[in-house]
Amino acid sequence: MKYIKKSKQEPKSLVNWRTQEEKANRINYFRMKGDDIWGIFPSKSDKKNEKSYSKQELWDEYLVKEQGGICAYCGRRIENYEDGKPRIEHLKPKSKENKLTLSYFNMVAVCQGDENPINLHCDAKKGSEDINTFPTHKSCEEKFIYKWDGKIKAKDNNELVIKDIENLGLNVAKLKIARNSIILKVDTFIEILKKERDEIGILQEIKKRINQLQNRQKNVFEEFCFVEVYYLRKKLGTI
Repeated sequence: MKYIKKSKQEPKSLVNWRTQEEKANRINYFRMKGDDIWGIFPSKSDKKNEKSYSKQELWDEYLVKEQGGICAYCGRRIENYEDGKPRIEHLKPKSKENKLTLSYFNMVAVCQGDENPINLHCDAKKGSEDINTFPTHKSCEEKFIYKWDGKIKAKDNNELVIKDIENLGLNVAKLKIARNSIILKVDTFIEILKKERDEIGILQEIKKRINQLQNRQKNVFEEFCFVEVYYLRKKLGTI
């Protein structure tokens, strides 16, 4: 999981659309369920209505961009959504916190989470379950450790984080395989450095790579960048 730095202000178009719907009483938080409120938010914009706004626009213009193109939970590259239905996740379930259904600060972009019931992960696995570890919290990256085989574990065996890993399906086979490939990539990187650099040079290159991973390259983060950072930091002895 990588920390997502949310904008301090909600998108103006979202605020304007939401205010318009609330004033017209088409959205009423006292008598409507979260799913019904969410259903009012159009999947695609109405080009004939200048005051319209949509999930598609929110996804394209804000959510995916601020996450650098990776899933808020597993860190995979976010693929294009199908049928005009972007996968927008509510950190606090809209079924339980209906007043946060249209809050930008409660929304993140996630991957499709697989179609195979055995391999479901992220929002597709979580459903309406509560989680305790939010990718919008700065400390989220420090709550996980990654084993050599790609398995993700809770630091200090924190029970709440263990539950989050289970609820999000973060240890399904394909995610473990993907993370393991990142770890092998780090080992190869270090072996090459050992042949080309002295000890100081190796440390400099590792720090350079960490900085590269922690910042967007052409506006995107690399897939599973936080896993690579974790192992590189282990090589530095900082964790």
